[in-house]
Amino acid sequence: MADDVARFASELATVAGVGGVFYALKSFKKSESDSKQAELSEMMKNSIEVLRLFSESIIPQIGKCQEVYLDMYESSFLEYQQIVFEKEGKRIEHLPPELKSATELECKIKAEYIGIFNQLEQVCAYISNDLIIDDVVYPTVHSVFIRFCDRHDDLLNHLTKDSTPYKHVHDVLYKWKRKSDRQMLEKQKEDVDKKLAKLK
Repeated sequence: MADDVARFASELATVAGVGGVFYALKSFKKSESDSKQAELSEMMKNSIEVLRLFSESIIPQIGKCQEVYLDMYESSFLEYQQIVFEKEGKRIEHLPPELKSATELECKIKAEYIGIFNQLEQVCAYISNDLIIDDVVYPTVHSVFIRFCDRHDDLLNHLTKDSTPYKHVHDVLYKWKRKSDRQMLEKQKEDVDKKLAKLK
């Protein structure tokens, strides 16, 4: 009888132990789920903040800098055009290539495009460190970002130094350009496949 009681008590302890393990696992999974949900929520907040910065700050600033840049470049061109006319008696239509590149870079610096790249570096830190939801941010702003960096790659290369490497801008630009190119090729392939299917 004593042995039966002892065995029964042991079985109860085992069942209780298993129950405790299941409860612990269930609690852990819930905690893990809550943790993932909290992480996802934080990533969504970061994504919204990135989109807000593009919408309210970066894109408007690009427009303002572009206006300043065009005015400055035109003034520089007209000034050089006048100098050439006075010296050689001819009116040029374009700046010489080397002078054109140097003038463009100088005007971009004076137009404060640097401020935009500084903002982009901060924003890209979130993106390159996977602190945002790429499917939320990429479709909305990737074309603006890529187009801006490509259009002003001379300034970006000029600014990129050991002290200011713009690492995150370069990382995101590389990643998003590859993704954009892949999507474009996939779309082209899809269009070709559809046309081929119609010819069968």
